[in-house]
Amino acid sequence: MAGIQQTGAQDTVAFDGFKQVDKTGNIAKSDDYRDRYQMLGAYTVIDPNGNQMRFTYASPGAAAYYHRNKKFADGTVLVKEILGTDHAQLTRLDARANHQNDQENDQATSLRGQLVSMKTA
Repeated sequence: MAGIQQTGAQDTVAFDGFKQVDKTGNIAKSDDYRDRYQMLGAYTVIDPNGNQMRFTYASPGAAAYYHRNKKFADGTVLVKEILGTDHAQLTRLDARANHQNDQENDQATSLRGQLVSMKTA
């Protein structure tokens, strides 16, 4: 039986977040951050004005550096996504009873905002 294998960031090349900063100090978000960055976590915010799912990603190598040094390295880039959710009635197959059960479900649907930040000295 195969066990669970822990994975890390997919990019092993040294990351320099300062290359993403323009002359006026704006931080550019990589178009492929969902593929290259490591997801640090996700959580749901229950809000009467619209529930949200929030995801946080860190530039390659950031989590490993943090675990070793208890701080983020200079140039670490964090991306936080805030997504709206839609509530839907879904159907799933219950294999044990071999019949269908209704199940309530929230799913992320629309990007409401993003925050890109960088650790500097």
